[in-house]
Amino acid sequence: MADQLHQIDQSYDRQIGLLKRNVTLMLEERAAGSGKSDNAQPAPIWLETLSVFNYMINLSADDFRQIRYHTSLITGESILTYWHQYPPFEPELFARNIGYEFYTRDVPKKYQLGEPAAEALPRPLGVEYQGRVLNGNISRYQSCVSNLYSMGILDSLSEKAGRCLALEIGGGYGGLAHGLGNILAGNTTYIILDLPEMLLFSGGYLILNNPKKKIYIYEPATFTADFLKSGIYNYDYVLLPNFILGSLYQISHIDLMINMQSFQEMSKEQIAEYLDFGHARLTGYLYNDNIDKHPFNENLAPATVTSLLDSRFSLFPSPEFFDRHLSSSPWPYRQYVGVAKDREITFPKQGPLRIIDQSTRYRVFKENSSVRVETERDIMKCLMAYARKLIRR
Repeated sequence: MADQLHQIDQSYDRQIGLLKRNVTLMLEERAAGSGKSDNAQPAPIWLETLSVFNYMINLSADDFRQIRYHTSLITGESILTYWHQYPPFEPELFARNIGYEFYTRDVPKKYQLGEPAAEALPRPLGVEYQGRVLNGNISRYQSCVSNLYSMGILDSLSEKAGRCLALEIGGGYGGLAHGLGNILAGNTTYIILDLPEMLLFSGGYLILNNPKKKIYIYEPATFTADFLKSGIYNYDYVLLPNFILGSLYQISHIDLMINMQSFQEMSKEQIAEYLDFGHARLTGYLYNDNIDKHPFNENLAPATVTSLLDSRFSLFPSPEFFDRHLSSSPWPYRQYVGVAKDREITFPKQGPLRIIDQSTRYRVFKENSSVRVETERDIMKCLMAYARKLIRR
C-alpha cells in the first residue's frame, strides 16, 4: 500500500525537512491550477497576511523549535507579553480574566489544556497556574474542549468502537490539534485541512510537541484512494492542503468537524463548500466558534456564518439565543454544536455550553436553560490595566 511506503522518519530534522519540501510542492500544485477545488485560493482577507510568511520556508529545523515565537503573526498574541512582566501577573486573577477558570469549572483534569513546554524559548509562553502554563490561545482552545465535554461528545468519541476521524478546517498554529488530538489519542486520527502556508505553522508545532506520533504530510504520490480508504487511520495527525477537499468525499464518514475562527475570514462560496462536505460526510458532530460578520471580510455579505450553518445543520443553542444575548458585543463570537440535518443524530448530553461575551469589562454570570453565558474582560484589557499601573508608578 502507498501509505506503507510513506514512512515518517521519527527524526525531528527529517520531519521538518519533509514538511518544508511538501509544503513547497503544495504551493507549486496550487499555482499550477491543478487543485480540485474552485475555491483553492486564499480569501482576499488573508492575502496580505500570507505575503509575509515567505520567510517560514527558509527556517532551519532548529529555528522551528522556536515556532511559538512566530505564531503571533496569526494569533495576535505576542510571546513578549509574558516576559519580564511588571507587576507580575497574579495567576488566579489571570486565569479568571482570560476565561480559563470559567471554562474549566467542573471539567475533569484530563480535559484541561496547558501550553506545552518550549525548551528552545528562554521563558514560558504564559502564566503558570495550577501546574499548567496558560495564555489567551490556550483559553480559547479550552472553550472548545470544555463545550465538547459538556455535550458528551468527547466521551462518546473515546468510547466508540473502531477508529474515529476528526477534521479541523483551518488549524492555525496547531494548538487545538495538539490539545484535543492528545485527549482523543488512541482511537482518533486528527486531520487539519488548511492553506499550505499555514501547514508550516501547524506542522512545525505538532512535529515539535509530538515526537512519538505518526504525522502524515500531503504529497500527491501517497495521497491515493487506498490511503483515504484505510491508510489514513494509521496516523495520529494528517496535514492536508485545502485544495484537495473534493478528494475527501472518498472518506465514508467524519466523526467530528471543527472550525475555530476561520469561517469568518472566508468567502461565502468557500464556507458553503466546506459545509456541503460536512453535511454529506459528517456522521457525528460539528463545532463552530466564529463571528457572524467579520468587519474586514467583504466577501461574505449578505450571508452570515450562522445563516450558512443553519441551512445545513441543526444548531445548539439556537441562533435566536445569540441574537438575544450577544447582539451588543463588538466581537460577537458564536459557539454552536451541530448535527447534519436529515440525519438521525442526537447529542449525547445537552450542555451546558460555556460562552464568554467580551462586550463589557465587568463579569456577569448568567444561566439560561442549558447555556452558561459570562461577560468577561479580554486579555488585552487586562494588560492595559497593568500598563496603567506602571505609568502611575
